[in-house]
Amino acid sequence: MTWKEMMPELVQGIAINDGGTVIMLLILYIVIGFGIFGTVMMMTVERTREFGILVSIGMNRWRLILITVVESIFVSSVGLAAGVLVSIPPVYYFYFHPVHIGGTYGQAMLAYGFEPILPISIDPVVFLMQGFTIFCLGVLSASYPFFVIRSLRPVAAMRA
Repeated sequence: MTWKEMMPELVQGIAINDGGTVIMLLILYIVIGFGIFGTVMMMTVERTREFGILVSIGMNRWRLILITVVESIFVSSVGLAAGVLVSIPPVYYFYFHPVHIGGTYGQAMLAYGFEPILPISIDPVVFLMQGFTIFCLGVLSASYPFFVIRSLRPVAAMRA
């Protein structure tokens, strides 16, 4: 018999844990996405008057859109790079010094034949996948200035 046949409740527990992890990641991505979107939205709203003046003196809307979208993507990329750089030291620390689990949960893990520690992965794929997802959220949020500038009315924007 395989371990999956011998311990179906463990297989079910792993599946439930994986589902909970996906739900927590979705919630985290929603929070991060709204944070990025809020930053991009504030950058755009605070500069509405400036955009109105630039469009009224003859700047091409598409050039202005390109500048603001590239700026938004740049800000998101800098934030992403800073987040990765700040997270690397604690990840490596916990990789070499894992958290030991005690109490009844630690005893239950020992009963199932697992070492009662909380291991940390330093696999680069984890960083790359999370970084790619956050970058996609930044690009999606960068579409907001596109819609604002495209429908901008210069006179109304200068009065705002």
